[in-house]
Amino acid sequence: MSEWLTARSRGSTVRVSWHSNAALTIKEHAMKSFACGDVVPGCNARWVCSTEDEILAQVAPHATSAHGLTEISPELVSAVRSNIVTV
Repeated sequence: MSEWLTARSRGSTVRVSWHSNAALTIKEHAMKSFACGDVVPGCNARWVCSTEDEILAQVAPHATSAHGLTEISPELVSAVRSNIVTV
């Protein structure tokens, strides 16, 4: 069964319908986390981001500035990806 809501504003009328048995679903977005110490023992840097790609984008400059890397190898990317966890 549909129900109607009528609203008036500045001379306009808007009617909105919805089904009384409709359910609203809110899905939480799982975050991703990475601890650099899982790849480089002794490093305490950590990131929590929405996606793996966001983590990788932040880890790359860290690897350069904190660990002196001049190139991010595919092996390093693989090691980082394999240590990213969902939180």
